[in-house]
Amino acid sequence: MKPPSPIDYSISLEEEYNKADPVLYLSCKPHQILDIDLKVPLTNEAKEKALAFAAQQQMSTLEYERRAITGTLESSTIRVAIALLGLTKIECLLLFNISKLKKPKSILYTTELSLPAHFNIPRKIYIPQIPEPPAIQTQSLGIQPEIITGDQPPQKQLPSTQAALEGTVSIPLRFAPLGPGRYPCKILLLSRYDVRVYVVEGIVNEQEPEAELLFKTPAFQPLTQHIPIRNETKKPWKFQAKVEGEWFHGPPILHVGPGKIVQYPLTFYPILECEIMGKLTLENEVDGMAHSIEIDGIGTKPMALDHIVIDCKVGNVTDKSIIVPNYTKSLLTFKVTADLSIVWGNSYITIEPDSSVPYTLHVCPWKRGEFRGAITFTVKRRNEEESQEETDPEKDISSQETPSDPSTIIFEEYSDEKVKNLKIWYHLDIHSFPGPPVDTIELHCIALETVCIEIPISNTKDRSIRMDVKLTSSALSGPEEMRLHPLKCVNYIVWYSPAATGYKEER
Repeated sequence: MKPPSPIDYSISLEEEYNKADPVLYLSCKPHQILDIDLKVPLTNEAKEKALAFAAQQQMSTLEYERRAITGTLESSTIRVAIALLGLTKIECLLLFNISKLKKPKSILYTTELSLPAHFNIPRKIYIPQIPEPPAIQTQSLGIQPEIITGDQPPQKQLPSTQAALEGTVSIPLRFAPLGPGRYPCKILLLSRYDVRVYVVEGIVNEQEPEAELLFKTPAFQPLTQHIPIRNETKKPWKFQAKVEGEWFHGPPILHVGPGKIVQYPLTFYPILECEIMGKLTLENEVDGMAHSIEIDGIGTKPMALDHIVIDCKVGNVTDKSIIVPNYTKSLLTFKVTADLSIVWGNSYITIEPDSSVPYTLHVCPWKRGEFRGAITFTVKRRNEEESQEETDPEKDISSQETPSDPSTIIFEEYSDEKVKNLKIWYHLDIHSFPGPPVDTIELHCIALETVCIEIPISNTKDRSIRMDVKLTSSALSGPEEMRLHPLKCVNYIVWYSPAATGYKEER
């Protein structure tokens, strides 16, 4: 084992200095006067450590190893030996020849403040040199020693006596801030024997929010605002974040390194149309400084939760599964509506809190092309009146087929009235492709001549049907639309005039 190497003063030891010299933080309100008792140790701990370190620097390797084994590296004898090196001969004679009766029981210190405008401390204080035994202290204070038994409660020590027993002395300190902010102050204690410096910092928080943020976003569209937090000190900060307000979210803890800027992500994620007022509070665990921001959130009309593309063929039924979520804490029953007559499914769907279920949508187009529409899920309440299909632009989605089972419909009276405004909708994009031909007609004709073709079309439904006719070749001609009466059969007449010879497929 080797003694510690000499200090390299070219290396910055600011972080170690910060750890060895903590700051006492005082927290109060603006224009409030704070009176506290500052407990100061009887011995100068920094001086004692410096003397022990200086002694270790002058030890030989053998002496250092011996004292390390016996645990006397910081004993009082080596500290005294180093202290004597800084005294003159007269001071040494006075130190060793003075009697114990003439030794002062306390040392006089004069005080200085770096911020006297807001801090106040006595100009002169006395710190006991050596703590007296408890018996001597009680006799000097006129207190008779007592034997405490289980029959009587213990008597509380006087504050000055208790502090002396703990090796500290109390000094009155007053802090009088004017407004919000930080008030760093250094307290300097000067005596003929040593110099002490203590650091205190007053923290006064704002009573009103420091800023205001407005969030405006459609429902189901999260909006995040990054709030910069700058740490200009040389100590790491740890913030406790408290987010008030529904649909506002953010991490509960934020760490900011010395000299760093960290962004705090605050997210507003509404699930319905709403106006929310909240508050964000970031409290520094190190010094108690708190920053508050007023936050307002506006949830506008929701956008489509998803864009659903369905590929299908004319005349065939295609099933599409849609995942419908329930982000609330209530059991919800949704009423399902759609603005396309070629889709249908169950009229109601019930979803447990904080879960999602698949909803099966049936699609059966009667012609080819692209169809765009929407399917909407709105909260259904027990006392809600049934809307009339004639006045409702969106039709009940189960009107065509597979009506929902009444036994599966569950109505819940929600504790939160805002839930009744919840609406979820999806954009539908249906691509309908033509299916295989119903029949194939073979026709033999001469080029540049016209042939008539009759195609029977029947209407099996009990209502009239209007049909559009699309001819894919210029060689074909005929009416562009036709109307079929209920339960009737009509021949559609098309004329075919080929311009060249050969084999062709026409539609």
